[in-house]
Amino acid sequence: MPSQKQLKWSQLKVGLTVTVASITLAVLIALALLSYSPHDSSFNVASQAPESHPARNWIGPAGAYGADVLFQVFGYAAFLLPMGICVLGLRWFRSHPLDSAIATLVGYAMMVLSVPSLLALWQLPDVRGAIPPGGVAIPSGAVTVPSGGVTVLLGFRDAAHAAGAALLEGARIATDDGSVGHHGLVTELLEDELDRDADREVYACGPPPMLEATARICAERAVPAQLALEAGMACGFGACYGCVVATRHGYVRLCIDGPVLDAALLVPAAEDRSRLGAARH
Repeated sequence: MPSQKQLKWSQLKVGLTVTVASITLAVLIALALLSYSPHDSSFNVASQAPESHPARNWIGPAGAYGADVLFQVFGYAAFLLPMGICVLGLRWFRSHPLDSAIATLVGYAMMVLSVPSLLALWQLPDVRGAIPPGGVAIPSGAVTVPSGGVTVLLGFRDAAHAAGAALLEGARIATDDGSVGHHGLVTELLEDELDRDADREVYACGPPPMLEATARICAERAVPAQLALEAGMACGFGACYGCVVATRHGYVRLCIDGPVLDAALLVPAAEDRSRLGAARH
């Protein structure tokens, strides 16, 4: 039978181990969040090859992916997670039991889940200019509109298809028939914006010809751009290779490596076709 002293020493070692592990985990999560960069590769962004362009995140690729997920889900409320883990570890070490442990943990979880909705209602800057302050995964019950220097450009066939633009305050609109906004292509609005101020970063989604034009326009002005590409995803987990696109580093699968890619990595469709033709010969 172990003595009382041995039992206390064993409990102390377990408490110390849990405390060190908790604080270490909390510090790693906090550092990953503090050094988050939207330019690092993540589950929804493919960046340049890690061999030549290592992750900017202080914790490396794991920190880049983890911070992106936490910010996508919780927004700024993600910082509550390392704080909670640290507090639990310290209380464990001091042998301070939680009053109504289950109720406390449930209450803290509800607070973490509700804070993003509150943040979405405040006029706070986006996380690194890329992710809404309340995250994007938890419904907030409110429509947030661009602010703080963000310019929104929308292209439609005609006025009948442009009703949704009313949800975005200050958006510039282009229509094919000129029935509302600029008469012409939305890429013409993009050229106008970048000619007036090229110190921008472009985020675009839409049909392939529009995205290819966007990539060309941005490349001509050395403006960084992130493009959300579309492709048929038959399997959705990378087995069928039905959604591959050509990049400077070879072909990538949008379902695994995208769908958002750095425009500078993409190979224009005409260049890709000529390269494939030369390979057949």
